[in-house]
Amino acid sequence: MKFHFSNARFQIVPNIVTGIVTGAAIAAAGFTPEPAVAQGASLGCWVLLCAASVNPSWIGVPACVPKMEHLFEMLTKGDPWPSCPEGGEVGGLNYQPYLPCPDDTVAGSMINNNREGGGEAWQPGANGELCGKTTVIDGGSRDNGPNETVTTTARPVRTQPYNVQISVPGKSPFTFWFALRS
Repeated sequence: MKFHFSNARFQIVPNIVTGIVTGAAIAAAGFTPEPAVAQGASLGCWVLLCAASVNPSWIGVPACVPKMEHLFEMLTKGDPWPSCPEGGEVGGLNYQPYLPCPDDTVAGSMINNNREGGGEAWQPGANGELCGKTTVIDGGSRDNGPNETVTTTARPVRTQPYNVQISVPGKSPFTFWFALRS
């Protein structure tokens, strides 16, 4: 498979794993492939190569933009991440809408405490939309333990909440974060 770069020609060996790593390095060096020159690569191999591009990211590589947009359309419809028979493995699609809470807080939610008169109670949980900090306000009673109060703030939201884990033999796995447009 041949890729044509603005000032050079580069022959990528049939093993797309080498192509992914090499392509990412070439993209990082500032070379941009011209559209419609790579022939025979599956969509899955293209998106692996494009997802691996760091400097510039895939959005700065003209040949990657239509491939990645096609990928995002597929994922929005519920289709799986396309496979790359010659390349690395891609884990399942994950959705993590929130960034981690600050170190002195934990993720959680306010839930209905089912008491007469209503009310909510703090429930820690990894997928919660709030960050909470518990403070002991007094020693409490022997039967109930200390009295505590929880101060909550909205949890920071990710601009790119979707991710896949990409594993390429001989390299450390990496997480590719992205947003889907509907």
